[in-house]
Amino acid sequence: MFVPADQQPSEEDILKVHRMYNILKTDENYKRRATWLEPAPTPIACVEYIRHYPGAAPHGNAKTTREPYTRTDASVLNAIKKASNTIKPREIYKQLQRKPTEDERPKNLRQVQNTKYHTHKRRRVEEGKQHQGGNNLGDNINQLHNAIHDHPFIREIFHRKQHVPGIVLFTTQQIRDIRRFCCSSPPGEGTVLGVDKTFNLGQLHVTPTVFKHLGIVRPTTNRHPIFIGPTLIHGNSDRKTYSTFFNFIKQELEDAPKDPVIGSDEEMAIRIAAKSVFPTGSLISCSRHLKSNMISYLRDKVGVATRTRDNIVSAVFGPGGVTSSPTIAVFEERLTNIQTTINDQAPAYLQHFTSRFLPILQQNLDTMLTRTEASHDWTNNNCESMNHILKMKIDWRPQAIPQLIDSIHEIVKGHYTDVERAIMRRGEYRLHEDLKEYFVQPAVWCTKTDEQRRRHMEEFERALKIKRSMATSSDGDIYVLTSGARGKKIGQKKRVKASRTGRL
Repeated sequence: MFVPADQQPSEEDILKVHRMYNILKTDENYKRRATWLEPAPTPIACVEYIRHYPGAAPHGNAKTTREPYTRTDASVLNAIKKASNTIKPREIYKQLQRKPTEDERPKNLRQVQNTKYHTHKRRRVEEGKQHQGGNNLGDNINQLHNAIHDHPFIREIFHRKQHVPGIVLFTTQQIRDIRRFCCSSPPGEGTVLGVDKTFNLGQLHVTPTVFKHLGIVRPTTNRHPIFIGPTLIHGNSDRKTYSTFFNFIKQELEDAPKDPVIGSDEEMAIRIAAKSVFPTGSLISCSRHLKSNMISYLRDKVGVATRTRDNIVSAVFGPGGVTSSPTIAVFEERLTNIQTTINDQAPAYLQHFTSRFLPILQQNLDTMLTRTEASHDWTNNNCESMNHILKMKIDWRPQAIPQLIDSIHEIVKGHYTDVERAIMRRGEYRLHEDLKEYFVQPAVWCTKTDEQRRRHMEEFERALKIKRSMATSSDGDIYVLTSGARGKKIGQKKRVKASRTGRL
């Protein structure tokens, strides 16, 4: 056993001296040495500096400013992170600006915005909703490829040579509603499937489809609400891209009774793609866009007088104009008159009208005469409204593709939550009169099992809003046209029983 020659001090009597040396990054001649004892009765350290302090320097990553950088206190950053869950950055900045000392305040609004962004991004990575590698388009597409088999809204990601990737989004419920509302057989009332591209939602364009849900109505106006349908996220806006999108919808609607009526503005890529994919369907163009484009061309390209321009526009789009023609004969007569007017008052516009506008007007007339879903004054205002809803959903701030898809999916889920609530006569909507048999008392609905509720919803999603001129058999297997006269004589006012046929 080792026995020291001299008696050693106990551990309690030993003090250890610690030293730490630092060199300022911006000036190697400025040095610091800190010395302290452990264990010490009081936490005291001796800090020594060599040379004079050169002053604060800009941040090492700063590129556009030379302002000196000082580190923000951790308590300020924690306050920003805590408030960022419910408060917008500008409001957070205003609140912290009221703090009494400068050490408790953020540097500027940009610091609050950056802190909130990185906090939310870190949270999404932890929740598995965002790829950790980055946030550019390549990272986003990679993340979507990994999630396509688990995500209920992402149905297809397509990528061709020299083309930006495209993403097709829809749910089974959306396809069912398009089948029964936009592709219904003759007994069912139909609606136009609107298509319109919107911008500034994210890294790519977004083209949603829109339709009216004919199974429910808003009680205050008795009008059908607009629902978002299958949606395309894309970078290219050519015929091939839209054809790919419509083909995916076509495959899902392969057993539909007929092709839908596709409504859009004058974007030729959409019109050509829709006609090639849905050859037996019909096209209709927005009358508001047509009118606006005609006014712009007459004013900016041709340069006709205001009175002449108003006369031409009124003869085409006004009451009794070309677009409101009820028959082909009336259309041709009014068309001859307007062509004569243009030739006399604005001959420079005749060639553009004949080659550009006339085919679209003829297509609209054909659709209006053959499909009851369309009318001569159809507009894509529903599409514009849905585009506005999308922008409000993202608070007018472009989002990365995965987050944008989640935002659109939330809108879709909200739509069908409203449908389920309408079955119980709750929420914003009510069942249409033709479908009131699907009403269920709220107390009964809540006691049903998930399977029972699912079956009831599927039955409702297959039901049609019957045209008023159709009669349905009791078993629902046959539909027949009803007679407007109901077997009465023309002009008969008496009851049927009282109107006996006279004897000879």
